[in-house]
Amino acid sequence: MRIHSLRFAALGPFAGEEIIDFDALGPSALFLIDGPTGAGKSTIIDAIVFALYGDVAGEASDKERLRSAYALPEVESFSELDFTTVAGRFRVRRTPAYERAKKRGTGTTAESATVIVWRSIGEQTWEPLSARHGEADAEITRAVGLTRSQFLQTVVLPQGEFATFLRSESVDRLPILERIFATEVYSKIQSAFEDDRRAAVRSREQSLVALQSARDVLRGQLEGNATGIEIDHDPQTWATERDTVLKELRRDVETTAVITAGCEHAMAEANALMEQLVAAEQAAKTEAMARGRLEQAQARVGQLEAALPDAIESSSAEASLAAVEAELESCAAENSVEVSLVALEQQAGLAAALADRLAASIAELERDRDHVIPVRMSAYVTGLRNEVTAAVSDVSDREGEVAALRARRVDGLAGELALTLDDGRACPVCGSHEHPVPAPVNPDHVSAELIEEREQQLSAQREQLESFRTTVAVLSASV
Repeated sequence: MRIHSLRFAALGPFAGEEIIDFDALGPSALFLIDGPTGAGKSTIIDAIVFALYGDVAGEASDKERLRSAYALPEVESFSELDFTTVAGRFRVRRTPAYERAKKRGTGTTAESATVIVWRSIGEQTWEPLSARHGEADAEITRAVGLTRSQFLQTVVLPQGEFATFLRSESVDRLPILERIFATEVYSKIQSAFEDDRRAAVRSREQSLVALQSARDVLRGQLEGNATGIEIDHDPQTWATERDTVLKELRRDVETTAVITAGCEHAMAEANALMEQLVAAEQAAKTEAMARGRLEQAQARVGQLEAALPDAIESSSAEASLAAVEAELESCAAENSVEVSLVALEQQAGLAAALADRLAASIAELERDRDHVIPVRMSAYVTGLRNEVTAAVSDVSDREGEVAALRARRVDGLAGELALTLDDGRACPVCGSHEHPVPAPVNPDHVSAELIEEREQQLSAQREQLESFRTTVAVLSASV
């Protein structure tokens, strides 16, 4: 809020009309009212607060005593304030209710309180907004953005009132400071961060449990699965790009789930092959034992065949030959294991190769989880921050352009007003019916419609910039 001028009369110790031009004091928005006791310092503050809120500044003061005891009966008590806020430029004029001496006869007559609020629609052109107390108070509160108590704690500082603000609790000061500095968005961001933090803690705990149970079964990921997210960003298409990236990330999650299922299936097959490999090793041991027994049997057969001519008539030869034949049959059964040994060895080799591939895939998946994906997401957020910086620069340029257009319109308002002048018709500025030298219209005069259009564009850019900032802050916290 910036106060341009204050005009008042018959208030406090001031019997006549007084005018304070704050614009003439320089560009500073902070003023110190200094003077000896009784000089009327508090009356100036009371005049400002009374014009805005219909009441005086000090809690111990009485607005019924605003009327100056030194004023003549015909002098009206009033306070008129000209000020500018983000909502525009306004002028408000109030008169207090007081008892004044009758102009004729003796006694007093009651003067009712009045108020009227104007809004500036051009150079020295004012549009009346309201002359009703409730409606005018609502318009001023909306324009200033502060209640009377908040205004006294932040804009004008009566004696002792600022100390009350400093001694107040943080919870009481917070709403005032948020309204003054428009920091509600940071409170919302802080709340969103806190919600995200709690959700992240819960998600992390669930993920740790799931990871511990899945670590023993997850052994692979398809090669070349990573999806790049380095794309060009345009602030105008940010929403579409954001949705596209989120869809890609969700698709990656679904792909990972499919890969996990495939890894579990492959691990089950690998376990089956490992069991076959163990069986093959046992069969190999059995086959080696059978080979030894077969060699012993063959040696025994050779010995028997060598001794057969001498013992052909012996009654024990048949028994020995029958024992040899039984031994040969047992060796033939055990020798059948050798036939399936080749296939078992091939399956064991495939299982070992698959186990190696699974171990390599697990290592690559862990590297992507711990390094590659965080780096890419950080680079993505950095790109978004650069876009926000560019958007800030664009908003600043647009603000400078709107300010320049306003200045050009103000410079050419005299010519625009001259276009509406007709001979014999009163001038809305000076009231004259003659217009000997009307101001010319500047060739580069700017219309009010163009300024309104550019201001709407600027407002849209500001809203989009705030949305960008909030989104980038949330994504940064998520990363």
